[in-house]
Amino acid sequence: MEKQFQSAYTTAKFKEFQRELMGKISCDLSSYKKDAYVSECKVAEDILFGESHRRVSFNVCFDEDTHEVYCNCRLFEYREILCRHQIVVFIHRKVDQIPDKYILKRWSKNVKRSHTKVRISYDNWALKPEARRFDKMCNVFCEVADLAIVSEDWSEKFIERICEFCEL
Repeated sequence: MEKQFQSAYTTAKFKEFQRELMGKISCDLSSYKKDAYVSECKVAEDILFGESHRRVSFNVCFDEDTHEVYCNCRLFEYREILCRHQIVVFIHRKVDQIPDKYILKRWSKNVKRSHTKVRISYDNWALKPEARRFDKMCNVFCEVADLAIVSEDWSEKFIERICEFCEL
């Protein structure tokens, strides 16, 4: 699991995942109830409040078929990273490969970002054929966008055609 995230995520996001992975040490699977396809788990976590410890329970639902997991702490929805409670359930269910749904492309170190195509004077980017093609495409797309905003109908038609082209 750790290798999967290490190969996919940027260093900063991977460190965040590692903190959650280490935090699972303070978590225990306190109860487990399985229905037809969904398992309901209670994960208890020892949380430090000032000088005292408090045991807090979190509800985690796990779909046996799709390996989708939901936790009521909502860390994934809030910070887009698996929480320690979800990790505990994945480990308990012996899931080695986390579904791609939980590895978001925006945190991927392999994502293509448009700002990498911006011309920089010291790297002779403008001399490269890829840069010239990118600039030409951007100019054409700006013209298309100007034409498309005339009406909702035109806008939808342009978007439809571009989407058709992307499917090729």
